[in-house]
Amino acid sequence: MFPSFELFGKTISMYMICAIVGILAVLLLTYKLAIKNKLDEFNMLFMMLFSFGGVVVFSHILYAFTVPKMVVGVFSNLDKIKNFDDFIYAFNVVFGGSVFYGGLIGAIFVFFLYTKVKKLNFGDYSDIGAMAIPLFHFFGRIGCFLSGCCYGVEWEHGITYHNALVESANGVPRFPVQLVEAVLNLLLFLLLFYL
Repeated sequence: MFPSFELFGKTISMYMICAIVGILAVLLLTYKLAIKNKLDEFNMLFMMLFSFGGVVVFSHILYAFTVPKMVVGVFSNLDKIKNFDDFIYAFNVVFGGSVFYGGLIGAIFVFFLYTKVKKLNFGDYSDIGAMAIPLFHFFGRIGCFLSGCCYGVEWEHGITYHNALVESANGVPRFPVQLVEAVLNLLLFLLLFYL
């Protein structure tokens, strides 16, 4: 589809653009809803920002568990790491991808921890925070679609990628599972917002 574009000599990922838009949408939503529900809007913002940090860290940690052969390969070749560039390369091999469930676990863990440290009512804040998950995931799945990752099964009426990030997605018509999940996430968000 449209995985990236060049801007001022830098490659900008469409997934990252979608994630940033998702973060901004979540921050705006949770800020407004915290005010409406007479909760501390600044604690809500900080809670969400820290939760996004949990998403990043835990999603990459869980990725390492999905590639055990690469992890073993890196650790069995530690003696070959001679400089900082080698270290960064090895680090990217082990933690270079991300897994949604790790991010979800990380966000919930950090969110819960923040409420405990600040002595806030977890239930009151999680009613708002729960809406952030499908809203952010909606934007993330649009990013997946544009990047050609997390693609669906072969389907004769599907969408054919030609420059997807994942080579095996290219040249084969595929069911647009990312768009279906994006719509389902949007519907889930709207349901939670209504409730």
